[in-house]
Amino acid sequence: MVRTFVVLPKTIGRCGSTWLCDLIDSHPDASCLGEVFNPDQRETYHDLFGCLGESQDPARLFGCLATLLPGARVWGFKLFRQTLGDRLLREVLAHVDAVVLINRQNLTQALASELHARETKLWHVRDEALPADALQHRIVIDVEAARERLASAVATGVAIERMLGETGVPSVEIDYEQLVASTETCMAQVFSFLALPPAAVRSTYRKIHGDSAFVANLDEVNRELGPSFGYLVV
Repeated sequence: MVRTFVVLPKTIGRCGSTWLCDLIDSHPDASCLGEVFNPDQRETYHDLFGCLGESQDPARLFGCLATLLPGARVWGFKLFRQTLGDRLLREVLAHVDAVVLINRQNLTQALASELHARETKLWHVRDEALPADALQHRIVIDVEAARERLASAVATGVAIERMLGETGVPSVEIDYEQLVASTETCMAQVFSFLALPPAAVRSTYRKIHGDSAFVANLDEVNRELGPSFGYLVV
């Protein structure tokens, strides 16, 4: 029986992990928190960090969550390998019943979205209107730096697959592109995997970035990065 889970981006950020966690959280029997191991989230998860203190012990974390989320049938949170490091990630995986992987097939689009978010400081938007200045902001991608970053993202995916195989924790993989195209179908798969009954899903998150629309050197990026990591479609 699934009781605990984590949402784990497989390769790179900007893959829809926050949205996916929000969709899981919309199920009446589930609770999905954000990056509970991220010190920057101490204000958001004040009660949880109050329970944890300075500890990063996964066993204590799950004990705290069980106390703070008594009404949830299953509960979990989002994490990044890059934030935890491999040692702590292995410890977390040893304490969870299931892993929901999310991956973005077009890594170039994911990186463009991340770079745009870093420059505009606009990472997530719910129901409010999008700021006009962010929509008009254009970025120039350093293709050599991007190539190195994306190659590292691919290596991260390989390392995570190996780690899951070694730990034996059950996992399901969701593609961002499919989640966008068929949200209800993908979430039905996730809920079934987590042994949850079917439920309608809802989220107030909105997609911010058009990816290619904000890239000033689009032709160069597609020529240098497209064949290996995905094209930015005009």
